[in-house]
Amino acid sequence: MNRKINKVAVIGSGVMGSGIACHFANIGVEVLLLDISPTKLNENEEILGLSLEDKKVKNRIVNEMFQRCIKSKPAPLYHKNFSKRVELGNLTDDLKKISNADWIIEVVTEKLNIKQDPRIDSLLKTKIENDRERFRTTYFTLQLYYGDLNSAEETLEKCKEKFPYIPVELSFETPNYKVQAGKFIEKLNGLKTLDTMKIFFPSAFLLSRKN
Repeated sequence: MNRKINKVAVIGSGVMGSGIACHFANIGVEVLLLDISPTKLNENEEILGLSLEDKKVKNRIVNEMFQRCIKSKPAPLYHKNFSKRVELGNLTDDLKKISNADWIIEVVTEKLNIKQDPRIDSLLKTKIENDRERFRTTYFTLQLYYGDLNSAEETLEKCKEKFPYIPVELSFETPNYKVQAGKFIEKLNGLKTLDTMKIFFPSAFLLSRKN
């Protein structure tokens, strides 16, 4: 199945996690990078009078690890501005945000109390259901023609002749008629069929439709 990845969530900001975040940022993908919150204040935080509930403290680990990564040599980011594509957060406050990601990557240390966090399972189940609902309401079809009625009818008959196993329909959308063939849940299957149909219908293209 061919899916477009717009946002990735990376759980774990160590050398590997931060590096993965940088590589996705390099290709234009938004990244949510999360790590655990500290359980103890450091000396500087104590001097500043901060508490474990302050956002600056909660994000200390992820901030330090990501900064260490982007300052390493050779630089993992192609341009320093690409760091703006990476949102930093902590597992206490921001774990719910992973439900908006297209791909979730877990690279945390081998600690069961993190890997078996029930909140992760709950959010993953929610994401799976949301994805299923989106796939139930959206499908792909091939548009073979858009124009006058006579040419539309000719396209319809030609499609039935050349591809009798593919359902095809003619419909009217003011001010023109259109001929569409096939109903594909997976975009990749639609693209494969498109390659074949373009031999007979050079102007055909794939489009997304709502049920």
